[in-house]
Amino acid sequence: MAIASALCQGIDNFVECSIAVRIAFFLIPVAVVLQAFGVGTAAWSNSDSSRQGLWTYCYDEREFSCCESIYDKTGDTPVWLISTQVFQCISCCMALITMIMFVLLTCVTKTMQNSKVSYTTIVFCTMTGFCLMISVSIYGDNYRDSHWLDDHQLSGSFIVVLIAFFLYSVVAVILLVTECQDRPSSRVYPNSNETRQAPVQPSAPPLPVIPPTSATNQNLSTDQNECIVCMERPKQTIFLDCGHIACCDICSNTLMSSERKCPTCRTFIRESRRYYNA
Repeated sequence: MAIASALCQGIDNFVECSIAVRIAFFLIPVAVVLQAFGVGTAAWSNSDSSRQGLWTYCYDEREFSCCESIYDKTGDTPVWLISTQVFQCISCCMALITMIMFVLLTCVTKTMQNSKVSYTTIVFCTMTGFCLMISVSIYGDNYRDSHWLDDHQLSGSFIVVLIAFFLYSVVAVILLVTECQDRPSSRVYPNSNETRQAPVQPSAPPLPVIPPTSATNQNLSTDQNECIVCMERPKQTIFLDCGHIACCDICSNTLMSSERKCPTCRTFIRESRRYYNA
């Protein structure tokens, strides 16, 4: 039951993400599959009678196709090929971490839409594409220098890895743009050396002000400052981005560690801050 409940909550959290983030979420596994296919297949370059990958060399002999380890073929493996393999392995590890970070960013309540998690995901996704591009560049620039690849041309696996690099780049850009759009705006005041946070605009329209009667005048200030969850402690926190001040510090911490939805407007709580009533 706990697993099913967590899964349902994760799906609900994912649905609340923006369309761009959801698209990026599905692009990541596509890129990982393409990268794995490109790394594992022996078709980085080929000729009429042979083809070569990062790990194997295959050639046609009469009616049969024979494959052998690239190390057996080359004997003394060239540095450029080893470098390509190393950067591909690093990129694969980065890709797996990127997928994990993406799940934390979109499905896990405690880390959903967290700025630190978002920027960490962007960094790992960018590094994945960067290492991938380095490996492709090394291979493309040096494969013709080897005598056994003189008549070879770049082939399918090489192109597939390039497509994976493009997808990683698209995902990183989507996340970066989304994070910049979701960040609260700041304003620089000319008479101050510091940048102050712009006032938060509530998402809900203000309620009409009803003058208190003599019967309610005594308890009005207490009721307005009362936490709407526990109805005991005073309101102490403001929720962002909706701007509602509705809960005490204890109830706010409880909400932030569970559903992260404002009790007033039910929108997602990106951040809560301590509120001081002047």
